Amino acid sequence: ADDKVKPLLKEYTDASHLLVPNQWYQIRIKVEKGITTYSVNGEELFRYVLTGGEGDGHFGLRLLQNHVLFTDFKVTTL
Repeated sequence: ADDKVKPLLKEYTDASHLLVPNQWYQIRIKVEKGITTYSVNGEELFRYVLTGGEGDGHFGLRLLQNHVLFTDFKVTTL
C-alpha cells in the first residue's frame, strides 16, 4: 500500500550515480549510534539520524526495473 512505502531521502539522477551495465558495486549500509549511512564504492550518498521511536531493526533494498546479483552479502554486528 502507498501509505506503507517510505519516500526516498534523496535521489541522485546524474550520470555518475546511475547504474552501469556489467559493473560491480560495493554497497555498505551502516547503522551505528542512531545514525544510518549508505555508501556506494566508498562514497557516502546519504546519512540519516534516527529520532526517538524510529528504527525497528529492519531494512529493505528498493529494486525497480533492474537485474541485480548480490554476492558476499553480510550482516555484521559492530
